This record gives sequence, structure tokens and C-alpha cells, in this order.
Amino acid sequence: MSNDLAVAAVTAVLRAVLERALAHTPPRALDGARVTTVRPDRLAIQDGPGLNVFLYGVSPNHGWNLHDLPTRGSDSALRHPPLVALDLHYLLSAYGADDALDAQRMIARAMAALHRDAVLARPLIASVLDDLREDHVLGFLAEADLADQVELVKLTAQSLSLDELSKLWSMFVQAPFELSVAYTASVVLVESDVDLRAPLPVREPRVVVSPGPLLQLTSLGTRPGPTASGAGTEVVLDGTGLSGPHTEVHVGPATLTPREGTATRLTVLLDATVPAGVHAVRVRHREPVTAGGAELRMVAQSNVLALTVRPSVVPGPVTGTTVVLRIDPPVQPGQQVRVQLDPLPDEAGTAPTLRARTIRLPPRAPGQGPLQEHPLDLADVPVGPWLLRVQVDGVDSTPEVLGDLYAAPTVTVSAP
Repeated sequence: MSNDLAVAAVTAVLRAVLERALAHTPPRALDGARVTTVRPDRLAIQDGPGLNVFLYGVSPNHGWNLHDLPTRGSDSALRHPPLVALDLHYLLSAYGADDALDAQRMIARAMAALHRDAVLARPLIASVLDDLREDHVLGFLAEADLADQVELVKLTAQSLSLDELSKLWSMFVQAPFELSVAYTASVVLVESDVDLRAPLPVREPRVVVSPGPLLQLTSLGTRPGPTASGAGTEVVLDGTGLSGPHTEVHVGPATLTPREGTATRLTVLLDATVPAGVHAVRVRHREPVTAGGAELRMVAQSNVLALTVRPSVVPGPVTGTTVVLRIDPPVQPGQQVRVQLDPLPDEAGTAPTLRARTIRLPPRAPGQGPLQEHPLDLADVPVGPWLLRVQVDGVDSTPEVLGDLYAAPTVTVSAP
């Protein structure tokens, strides 16, 4: 791949190719002709004939950019340097004395040269960049590694309509139109200069073939109730090949050991290490690395099923303007918690006129442990009874039903 000098290096190589074309004398020399790389409105046309190659646009090359995905692992660490693939869009203009047909002669010679070198060969790139090493302006291009990128840069002439050419030239304020043709250079691969985290080498390659059915989950259920509600909920997993030499059930960030297991069903009990939220559930089999050893390695892994773990909340007594909420499972660092207060009818059964309130609890900072009890400030909540719910990472607690209405848990805000 190339470093961030690649775009400038392509322009320098194009200019060198055009300079060599103008230096070729037959059938008639173009005395004083030169090649520039400036904006067309900054051309010094009065200084004599010449060619100008101007990079007017850069666009992503979607084919190579898709090849670059993904660049990070599940831990967000870079696995290989990020790569951006670019197409470069050039405007090649020729100018000179109209009566001597300078522009027409030079545009023909330039297009013939770019057609001959439509693929920028590695020796050509290396030669041009090496010649610039002593240049006091462009000497830095000697550090470009365009010649080493895996894909060769290819030049293609573009057929622009009169309208497109007119719009292109209209970008250059007060620039008189000159005989022009557009080219695209594709593709330039610019690689970021970053430090990578190299994985540890494989100590000993080993292939294990185990007879038996495929390890696969087909369904899951919870007991009691249709949804998991934190610690103490039993999760039943159905599938094939579930029981192994050492079986683990992964629920989100937690690793659990099944209580019971057969080839077609596993039963696991959720504990406080499983936070509220929507989690991926998978089964993994491990076996000792060496016979009788304690170190285990993974030999099989199932597909993933989704499990929703709902939080539950129990309010303590209101003390002044503060109530302590006990949330289960405990809130883990980084989890987002919102408290929802819905107005309830008063003792006389009068329908509430207040609007619902939402209070966001401050998140736990990374490195802090899980927290179960959370103080809630009710100073801005109007007097009256309120239905209490919590939402943890987008999953709501389920209030209790009394009769035909949700009526618990509640907090009652009293007048000071």
C-alpha cells in the first residue's frame, strides 16, 4: 500500500510523463513548452505554450474500500492498517498560439503519451520519484512508496459533454477556456500509519475431529414467566449436540455453567453477573489442552440466540425528597438507566392531570463495580402517587397488575 504522499506522487509522475512527451522533438519541436500543475485560472499563458495537469477532484473507490472491511476486532483494536482507496480526477489543458495550432499539437502529443503509459509501471514511478530527490521543492516525494502498492495506477480518458466541461471550467474564476480533456487515475491506496496490536503466534497447530451432531441452538425459554427477570431466572436451551466435555453458556458478558444438560437440552440459572438488557446467548465446548491438564481450549461454538433480561425495581420509603431504588440485576458500569414516573389516580379515584416524568440516573463510570441501590431525587416531582418503572439499556421493567390496571410499584410524593 502507499503512504499519504501517494496522491502528490501520481501528479508528479503524470507531469514527468508529459514533460518527456514534449521533449520528444519529431516531427517539430515545441520551443519553450512546459508542463505545470496549477489551477487553470493561475496559468501564465503569455509566457508561451504549455500543458497543465490539474487535480480537480478526489473520490472514493468503492470496490477497494469494501475490500478493507472490517479493520478492527471485537475489542476495537486495529487488526491491520486502515486503507482508503481513491480515484483521482485530472483536467489536462493545452495552451499556446492559436495561429500556430500549439494547443492542438500538444494535446495530441500528451494524449498519445498518456495512452502509451496508461498503466503507471513501477520502474517509471521509482525513476521519477528518485529524480526528485534533490529538488528543493518536491524532494519530499522521494519518500513516497507509490511504486510498492499492490494495485497499479491506471489512467483513463473521460468523455465529458460540452455541458459537463462548461460546468468544470466555471469553477475557475475568470479563467479563459483552453483545449482540455479529463482523465481518471485509479486506484490509489493510502494506508494509515498506525501501531497495530500483533496477535500471539500459534504455539502448536492442532486439528480435532469429533464425531457427533452439530452444536446448534434452536430455541430458548425462561422459567418462571415468559421473560427473564434477573438473578434466579431459569433459562432452558434446546438444540442439538449441546452437551460436551466441558460446557459453558455465555449470556452477554457472563459465563455460566449449566445446572443440567443433555445433548438436546441445557438448563442454566441466571445470576447477578448477567445485567439487564438484550444479550446474545451461545454455547461453547472446551476440553483440556493436554490429557489431565487444567488449561482448557474451545473446540466448538453454537449459533447465537437473543435473550431479553428485564430489570425489576423496589422503592424504599421516601425520606424528605429522596427515595432509594433497589434495581435487580445490579447496574453495571456504562449502562444507561432511566426512571419513568406515571401519575396514578388519587384515593378518590380522580383521574390524574399531571404528565409523566422521566429521570435519568447518572451512569456508572468504567472501573466501578455494579450498584444495586440508587438514590432518586423527587424534589421536582409534583405531590401525589406515581407508578414507578425503570429502563436499563432500553429494556423496561414490568409493573404489577392489580385488577385491570398497572398499580405497583409506586412512590408517593408528599407536600413538604
